[in-house]
Amino acid sequence: MIKLTILSEKLPELTNEQFKHEFREVHANQTKGVATNLGIILKYVQGLALPLVGQKSLPNLPLKEGKDCHSYAQLTWPALAVMQGSFLTEDYRNSAGKHRFASPQMIFLTEQLDQIHGIESKSGDEICVVVVVQAKSEGSDFEKRWATHASYCLSICPKYTRNRVVPLKYSQIGTIFAGTQFDPSRVVASGGYEEFCFGGHAEAEDFFHRYGNKLGESYSQFLDDTQSCCYAFDRLVQFADSDRGLWQKAFGLVVSTGLRAKVYWGLP
Repeated sequence: MIKLTILSEKLPELTNEQFKHEFREVHANQTKGVATNLGIILKYVQGLALPLVGQKSLPNLPLKEGKDCHSYAQLTWPALAVMQGSFLTEDYRNSAGKHRFASPQMIFLTEQLDQIHGIESKSGDEICVVVVVQAKSEGSDFEKRWATHASYCLSICPKYTRNRVVPLKYSQIGTIFAGTQFDPSRVVASGGYEEFCFGGHAEAEDFFHRYGNKLGESYSQFLDDTQSCCYAFDRLVQFADSDRGLWQKAFGLVVSTGLRAKVYWGLP
């Protein structure tokens, strides 16, 4: 599976309320429409920066908090070629693909390294802290240190997961996002990101009160603190695999096969 995660800044001409509407209602419905019609999106998660939803910022975060992203969207696909092929479909291009309401600041194409369960709540009460991971230096030492850090995180936060960037050449990235609104230069080429998910604001605040300093010390061992930061969002699962009926799963297999072939053969 592949995850496409987009951290975005709202367009300056939009008020906070207009942005929330465009993101959480208009864009969400467009994307869910694509998911329903094509049967190939396995999961779609949205997050809004806490101040935008009337919640206070979280104290004691382990890294500096980024201020340039107001939302995150995360879509899970069966494979990279399926995602790329979906960008060529009329369903996407005539709906979510042409909707302009935000400016993507960071785009991640990742594989999930840690399996977690039980975070498909659609209540909108959850909190997710996204930690952008950029290494002091790439290589086996980074991977080892990140894995050790992840073991500690999993021991204190059951809803923690790592997402590692899929290594791609810039030419590949350009091909994948050709004809979309995504600027290939915004795609993060190394490292990845982590997610700490909580049932609510109080739970998140208590967690970082207890562990924020220790996590900061752990990050200092392997992260470039000039490039790494964290963001706190609410978390809403807009579409989950459980929303896919049997016919959608079957149809999704057919569509996935067709899109893979389309991308492989370079068909329009």
